[in-house]
Amino acid sequence: MKTVYKIIAIGLFVTPFLYYLWTLRPVEILSEEALYNSDPQGVHGLFIGNESGFPGGYYYNVVVDHLPLTKWDQVHWYIVMESEIKVSLHIPDKIAHHISIWDVGGGFINPHRSGDGDLVCFRNIKSENNCIEKNHRLSIDVSEYGQEKFDFSSDDRTWILTKQGELVTYE
Repeated sequence: MKTVYKIIAIGLFVTPFLYYLWTLRPVEILSEEALYNSDPQGVHGLFIGNESGFPGGYYYNVVVDHLPLTKWDQVHWYIVMESEIKVSLHIPDKIAHHISIWDVGGGFINPHRSGDGDLVCFRNIKSENNCIEKNHRLSIDVSEYGQEKFDFSSDDRTWILTKQGELVTYE
């Protein structure tokens, strides 16, 4: 009986460690899409611009296979990948814009065969399986002055990257 308890104890110790290692694998960007405020099918119910200088017409979607485990690591991943994302999406400098990071979850699905109507579809994917379940993980709002604001779907706090490179959170 003691052997069974040892196996269970080892399993309880090893499983979270293996999960943590699994989340450390590189994040793969599966799809990217540019949308504009003038596009009636493009906004997916996301924010319309506000008066504080944040996005009024440029929206970008990025679909990833997963994001790092912690919010700090998610922001750090974006900061590292920011130039690559901006180049691939052709985001001009000095414009306010909004980037939504979506988790692909169970993969891309056909909207006509899905029983769930809560989907986000991507027109740049030329397959019948061009939608994902809405699993919005991270929003990045960038002002025309370059200030970056990070919002997480699972948190009420907002993170701001200062010009000094510090991350400041507020509720």
